[in-house]
Amino acid sequence: MTARPVATTVPDADVRTTVHLAVGRFSPAIGGPYQTVVAYRQVLQRQHDVRLIAINDDEKLRVDTGVDTYVSANWRGWWSLFGYSWNARSDDVLVFGVWHRVFFVVALVRLIVGARRSGRRTLVPTQSLSIWDWSKHRRTKALLRPVVEAALRQFDLVIFATEGERETSVPQLAPDKTTVIYHPIEAVERATRRSTTAHGPRIAFVGRLAAQKDLRLFVHTVALLPETWSADIVGYGDETYRALLVGDAERLGCAERMRWHGWLPRREAHSIIVGAEALLVTSHAENYSHAAVEAMALGVPVVMVDRVAAATDVRRNQTGIVTAADPGSLAAAILELQSARSASRQALVARAAEFAQARQSGADADRLLNAVTGRL
Repeated sequence: MTARPVATTVPDADVRTTVHLAVGRFSPAIGGPYQTVVAYRQVLQRQHDVRLIAINDDEKLRVDTGVDTYVSANWRGWWSLFGYSWNARSDDVLVFGVWHRVFFVVALVRLIVGARRSGRRTLVPTQSLSIWDWSKHRRTKALLRPVVEAALRQFDLVIFATEGERETSVPQLAPDKTTVIYHPIEAVERATRRSTTAHGPRIAFVGRLAAQKDLRLFVHTVALLPETWSADIVGYGDETYRALLVGDAERLGCAERMRWHGWLPRREAHSIIVGAEALLVTSHAENYSHAAVEAMALGVPVVMVDRVAAATDVRRNQTGIVTAADPGSLAAAILELQSARSASRQALVARAAEFAQARQSGADADRLLNAVTGRL
């Protein structure tokens, strides 16, 4: 362990308190959860001193990501993490994610000291209470379920990213112990469209190349669109999975209409999204989708499959098109969106832009601060 937190007591209103953000693995490679932690840190720093603790042995990542304390991933890390959590017992702690040792140790220390002698404990699951996550290593997780449920009881509040995530969480939690606060996002600057050598309409995807994102469904959708349509894929991940996708595209005859951009800096990625007819979200599981909200901010319509938790809120807020998770339904929705009357399309884009602007402006900042500390 490289640093020790200083425990604080409940201070006067004008004294800054310490809030600890506790995560598992932490780097840009984890995608949405990384953006969520960064955004939460920016909001909390307005009122509090924020300390970030994560699990990793890479010192370079510590500098690059602004982590204050790295706990080793080896067995010695358990003892270091317990010491950190014990020293932070009187501070407020916000944990991101469930399936890592930080979650369990923070809950254990809370159980030992008791709620009255502890600072506030808040959890942001970042999709880790979804059916999709429970299905990974299902035998091990089935055995751990009683432990997870006991650990969850040590938290004062669980913040879900969408109503859909709360409604589908496993286990279901008591209403008075949960709330929904849409994740804040970093400001999206106006992007200038970068040339993609595309002629005609196109769709886009931004995110990790991973089975969870179900890019095979994306490829099959491209194959059903007219030959004048093309697709841009911005993201990186499993090279074996990417090769599978390229093979699918070649077999379906749409490989020449797909452009693979790999990882791009945020503004460059936005320059690819701008001008697309739609950004597609085809995932098996998605509790929020930062890429979708950023597309909304850029004025690009979002088409999302109905099996993801975030679709519940997209449908309720009317900020995008929700459709069944099959290529035919997706292709039909995209073509219908393109041919929609100008007024109806503009209304959809305007509602989506308003939603995205609220996530950038800090509209929920006070709710977030109060949820984490309970003292504003």
